[in-house]
Amino acid sequence: MFGLSLTKLKMPGVGGLIGGQGRPVSIDFGTSALKVLELSDAEPAEILAAGVLPTPETLINDHTKRFAYQIENLGKLVKAAGIRGKRAVVAIPSWATVSKHMQVPSAELAGLNAYVASMTAADLACDPSTLVCRPLTVAGANAGGSPGGGKTEVISVATSRGVVSKIMEAVRGAKLSCVGIVPETVALARGFDHMTSRESDAGLISLYLDIGLGSTRLVIAHGREVVFIKNIAVGGRYLDEYLAQVNKITMAEASTKRMSEANMPAVKKSEKPAGAPRPMAGAATASASSAAAPTGVGLAAGMPHLAASMKIAESTGAAVEAAEDRRMNAQPAGTVSVEGAGMDPALAEPLSVLTDEASLCLRYHEALFPGRKIGRAIFVGGEARHLGICQSIAKAMRLPASVADPLARFSRKSNLSASGVDLSKPQPGFAVCAGLAFSPTDL
Repeated sequence: MFGLSLTKLKMPGVGGLIGGQGRPVSIDFGTSALKVLELSDAEPAEILAAGVLPTPETLINDHTKRFAYQIENLGKLVKAAGIRGKRAVVAIPSWATVSKHMQVPSAELAGLNAYVASMTAADLACDPSTLVCRPLTVAGANAGGSPGGGKTEVISVATSRGVVSKIMEAVRGAKLSCVGIVPETVALARGFDHMTSRESDAGLISLYLDIGLGSTRLVIAHGREVVFIKNIAVGGRYLDEYLAQVNKITMAEASTKRMSEANMPAVKKSEKPAGAPRPMAGAATASASSAAAPTGVGLAAGMPHLAASMKIAESTGAAVEAAEDRRMNAQPAGTVSVEGAGMDPALAEPLSVLTDEASLCLRYHEALFPGRKIGRAIFVGGEARHLGICQSIAKAMRLPASVADPLARFSRKSNLSASGVDLSKPQPGFAVCAGLAFSPTDL
């Protein structure tokens, strides 16, 4: 799709694309952990090395200190993981990224970059020169009343030049050459390009929900084209804080309690190589309350390399109690129910915050593309290990959904090098890393 071209920064040590060296190393500065992944340039790719450095509890809520800790330890993780590559593609952390949808008058399209940077900087009350800002044009959107009606829908993705500088310094400190910097949301979509490679897949509308510890990244794509991006400030940490308050327990106890309910199965040794999708053991299926309601179909059955799957029926025909939504008169999602999901009932309320925000995103998409409905929801992210959470969200949003293990399609070498990560288990938290390996290298 696009990367963030940083040629104007004129930073020393930034090399161009060097051919014949395989896929670059993926680096993800996540909230819960720093992750690195190295894939071969074969097809299908092979995992050569992987590493995870968990975030200390005291740094989880402090973006600045956590980022500094990860930068300081990147080189050590690269070495511990056995990374041999010399090039790297890095994800800009979602907390350091601002994504804004805007409708740009046709007269401004000639100077789109400058216009978008100016508008974004005005919203942030900062100097445009302090930002690295790139526009993503949304083709065919119903902007300005009708497609081509005088305005163009554009997504502005911006970050601070200071953050970019720190990323470049960290990569150089790890003795790597940075050849690409990509927003997490864009990298997320690139990780599923293999499932939308046919021309007919352009009409397939996918909702990707990357539920992390700090927040949830929501991306809507038409085939491979990203048409909507949103970072929702609800993640595993938010759920733990709510549980701790309601049950009068510590954050550590709340986290342990919640994740003890996680029910993603282990991967058997024979299942490690990429192959036919594996049904998820213990996956729950929600029955539709009405014969008229369409039945959701597990995506794994018809889509290669979705390693883990749960089937969730749409409940459009059911009498669902609507949660009150006070914003923009948007049609809310159905009330979140955790009944039968093996979760603390108190989680229903904070999960409703997430589904309400996601519902607004779907409404915006519907306004941009009237009559075009989301065909599937795919859950990834570290918090997607909890199937009950994913099931409750998908049921409330009335979408057929699956939980994906983005590493399942890659083969493993017998002497695979891994540090801090158990690749015998599904790793939905590696979605961004997997996508980075197939992202543009434009530096």
